[in-house]
Amino acid sequence: MTRRIATVGFLVVATGTLTGCSMWGGAGIGGGRASAGVTSVERGARLMPTWRTAIYATSDVNTADVILSDLEPDALMRAISDESELRAVDGSVLRVRMFITPRAGRTPIDFTASNTSATLVVMSGGEIGVYGGGGFMLPSGKPGNRYFSGRLRDATLKPAGATPGFDDLLGASDLSGTISAQRDDASASRVAAWMGAVVGELAPTSLAQKSE
Repeated sequence: MTRRIATVGFLVVATGTLTGCSMWGGAGIGGGRASAGVTSVERGARLMPTWRTAIYATSDVNTADVILSDLEPDALMRAISDESELRAVDGSVLRVRMFITPRAGRTPIDFTASNTSATLVVMSGGEIGVYGGGGFMLPSGKPGNRYFSGRLRDATLKPAGATPGFDDLLGASDLSGTISAQRDDASASRVAAWMGAVVGELAPTSLAQKSE
């Protein structure tokens, strides 16, 4: 039985090339920079893309929905709108959603606290893997400005679903680094909706059991 992966027909602006091995992130749209990377706590593997997309959406002063991606704009657009194109690209899309802005005396301000959810979609060799988790992001400035920046340290990511042939090289992982994203409510919200649909269509899969 072939699983259909959600696709949405819209243009997502300003993404970049996949480099997967770079030590630090590159400039995103509007001059935003991101160095967020993923390090496996089980296998020693690292995913350190050059993020060329750095956009975010916000609905109030407490929330920021950040999208990072390393795909070329036309490749990402085709992948989102056409399942066959989706399976033909290698790359990743990271969503980091801060749902509470920490405030001294009102909320915990500590990297052991939690105010952020994270979703990573990895596309490789025609297969797709999804990782989910969360942690604490210390923001610089408030959501609603033209740019939003923040820092993550040791946020958690775990396998959350995959197509049958996906080769999980990460397992349980840490997500750490900085982000600086330009506000683009429409594009960021559309990418987030696509990611939510993909996560919903990929039934939870124990990749550890599948590899045994």
